[in-house]
Amino acid sequence: MLKKSSEIDSKEQKIIEEKLERLYKLLSEYELELDLTKDPTDRMRFEMKIKNLKEKISEAKEELKKIL
Repeated sequence: MLKKSSEIDSKEQKIIEEKLERLYKLLSEYELELDLTKDPTDRMRFEMKIKNLKEKISEAKEELKKIL
């Protein structure tokens, strides 16, 4: 049986919103670690992780916009 497009869209929307929530939590953890870290190598590592997470968040927001 085929599902309605709106049912699929709402499930996809919920999945993407949950993904965004997890990414934001991870981002705040990394930013906190960055604030607490003094070692330059560790700082660079966290800066790269933060940059990558921000890119993933942007991608997830774009996916969400397509559904809405």
